[in-house]
Amino acid sequence: MRFIFRHYLWVELHPNAQLAAEAAEAAAAQGKFWPMHHLLFKQSHGLALLALTRYAESIDLDMIRFKAEMADRMYTQRVQEHRRAGEQSGLKKTPCYFLNGNRVDVSGGVGQLEEAVQAALSKQPLSKAVER
Repeated sequence: MRFIFRHYLWVELHPNAQLAAEAAEAAAAQGKFWPMHHLLFKQSHGLALLALTRYAESIDLDMIRFKAEMADRMYTQRVQEHRRAGEQSGLKKTPCYFLNGNRVDVSGGVGQLEEAVQAALSKQPLSKAVER
């Protein structure tokens, strides 16, 4: 099983969302996507470049690399591709979960996702790579 995070920006609500997503990708390049992700979601209104730089420092990123990648807008295209993919898949709101290519409605809670995963697992034999 894989959990894949995709950026789906609501720039109407968060004007700096694009820049924040790029900062998350810069952190990911240094193996620290989730620590940056957690900081960004805790500080959803503090997403200007100065704040993003402070967050990067707080999770011990290589700051020379981080600043260079942010200045070059190295991850702009990747983040925009995530947005387009979400639009193409009919995404209307976040968070959104897909299981085996099908959207799972979690409006009633993530328990619905757990049920969908259990149902999918019960239908598919485990591959030899994950059998114990």
